Amino acid sequence: MVLWLHVLDERIKNNPNDTRDSIRYYIQFDPSLFPQNFRQVAYRAYEVQLVAKGQQPDENQWKSNWSNENSGKGYLDNYAKRFNNCDGFDVLFRLKNCPSSLTRFTDNRLIHNAFSGNWTQLKCNTVQWAFTNGEIGHEYNIKVTRYPDGAVVYNKDKTFHSREEFLLRDPELEFPADKSYRINMKPKDYCGDPLYSSTTYVNAINRNYQYTLDYGGSIMSDCDGRLLSIQGWTDCRLPMKYYAYEVNGTQETLVAQSGNYVPDALETVFTSIRRTRPM
Repeated sequence: MVLWLHVLDERIKNNPNDTRDSIRYYIQFDPSLFPQNFRQVAYRAYEVQLVAKGQQPDENQWKSNWSNENSGKGYLDNYAKRFNNCDGFDVLFRLKNCPSSLTRFTDNRLIHNAFSGNWTQLKCNTVQWAFTNGEIGHEYNIKVTRYPDGAVVYNKDKTFHSREEFLLRDPELEFPADKSYRINMKPKDYCGDPLYSSTTYVNAINRNYQYTLDYGGSIMSDCDGRLLSIQGWTDCRLPMKYYAYEVNGTQETLVAQSGNYVPDALETVFTSIRRTRPM
């Protein structure tokens, strides 16, 4: 028998603020130990349920709605009552309506992805963590660590009571963008990573100005001057301007200027460049 313990119940509820009190799982039935003439249909004789390790079965939770893979490997994709999986769990397996045939298979799997979210850059000088999906009615510890110093800048136990609550931007989860951050969530009533598939780390914004004099690889020269292009870039737009001067001895003549922000590009023809300077 092959088991995958999936995620918390993601079915759409009649009420969007219903709690998710079941766990989705997938079981595949391997009939290879049965007699050849019984393998194709052996799975039909059995029913299963998932419980916390050592827990007794619930007579209302037996499932036997198998699907067939034409090889005799029946599979069942269903839901179990929510339980704490931290100490492991048992797959209960028996012949239909036959308690004396019950067999336990103990396993230990984590439950992931109860929440999703992302880091967003705000105003070029702050970053904000925002949830895009999640669950309500269950407690989690949320911790944000700043790098490179490793300081914990946010550490709270949180229970959301509505979808609107976790989708609302939390000003306490907005931080200066000159540092890197990692967010972690830890559930209080099960084990797993609620943000397993989300990008939980954000790098500090690079405010170092860089530029190139041959942007686009289009440098050409002739008898009258040189066609040069300049581009500067950072992780976000900065108030900076390029001035191109033509120099003849001690005489400087402004021949071109860029827009007011970088990243931006300036293309012009000049014989030499004196300098660029910020606004």
